[in-house]
Amino acid sequence: MPKAAGFLSNLVTFLAIIAAVLVVLLFPLTFLFAGVADVTADQELVINLTARHFVESDLLYGWLVNSILDSESSPGEGGDGGSMQAVLLDLALEDQILISKLLLPKEWAAAEIKTNTNELYTWLNGQVDYPKLVLHTGSLSESMTMVRADMVARVLIGSWPGCSPEVVSGYQTGELSKEEFLSSACKPAEERAQEYMINQLKESLMDMYKDLPDETALLQRPDQRRLVELDQTRENILRVFKIMMWSWLIPVFLLGVVMVLRVRSWRNLGLWWGVPLLVAGLLSIPAALFVPRLGEVLIRVIDRNADQPLPRIQLLGPMLQELFTHARRMILIPASILIIGGLILVLFLYGLLRQGSKKAAISGEIAVDNIESLVQIEPDSSSLPQEPSVAGENQTPSGMFG
Repeated sequence: MPKAAGFLSNLVTFLAIIAAVLVVLLFPLTFLFAGVADVTADQELVINLTARHFVESDLLYGWLVNSILDSESSPGEGGDGGSMQAVLLDLALEDQILISKLLLPKEWAAAEIKTNTNELYTWLNGQVDYPKLVLHTGSLSESMTMVRADMVARVLIGSWPGCSPEVVSGYQTGELSKEEFLSSACKPAEERAQEYMINQLKESLMDMYKDLPDETALLQRPDQRRLVELDQTRENILRVFKIMMWSWLIPVFLLGVVMVLRVRSWRNLGLWWGVPLLVAGLLSIPAALFVPRLGEVLIRVIDRNADQPLPRIQLLGPMLQELFTHARRMILIPASILIIGGLILVLFLYGLLRQGSKKAAISGEIAVDNIESLVQIEPDSSSLPQEPSVAGENQTPSGMFG
């Protein structure tokens, strides 16, 4: 029976240690999850941050250029060497971004990003059955002025190589039509021919912008089967966010398990709660410092698991890094609470231990005093009873012997 009781006691202690270790490890991790979920659920923060990064940091234009360069369509197909894909492939990156900014004004790009990001949150909140992502391209015709078109045309021509003699001869003799001359994508040496090509490019750009539809759908309305899949995707996303937001309840539950298994006194509470809370709070500080790099980790995981390379996904790294930086506050606040609470319990435990040691010392002194009081002290000889003297004993002899 004593062996069984000892085994059960050791088992309970072992389980309590496991629960305490999990508390230490899970609190920083769940704080990280909750912080990321909190900032991602902040609709206004995400919209403003996305618009600023996509516009001010040239992210939108880099995305546009990479989308064109990575296009599966073969530029210049059918001999059309002057297609937009072929033109941008021959441009330097600075010229690509400059033309993209001229074709897509910053104000328009920012407004479209905010509108479509807000539409995504509207879909996540269950207000619509699918995100109606559209570009309001009709307003671009107003932004494409002759001055802007002239700048785009001159950047394009300045990036083209010189025309061959055959092209120049065909242009001069009229054998080449305007479309064929423009599709040659070359820069004529004659200044008059250059101005002619610039004017033709300007007219083509203005006509292209006039023919733009009012709206260009980025996502067509899906069929019923696809709507069901989108709804399941939305529910899965919301479920993940809820789990991340409330995951910190897991280590709280484990604290209750520790209390049931081992806490029987205030001293136990300081040891089994104070120490794990203090260590968990201290470990949460590195987690708060790591959270901005979480964006880079996510980008690498997505890129590694993608069926095809996703070079454009790297452009999201700086935006996610700044977004997750806002999660630091959501991690440091509960971490500070854990540190303060754990420190109070540990100091309380230390005080109890010191008080216990003092009581033990005082009890020891009292015990020593009691023992000494029980020891018999040797009595004074004057207080001892005298034996009766025998007659003649110790007396001076008299008579004949005196």
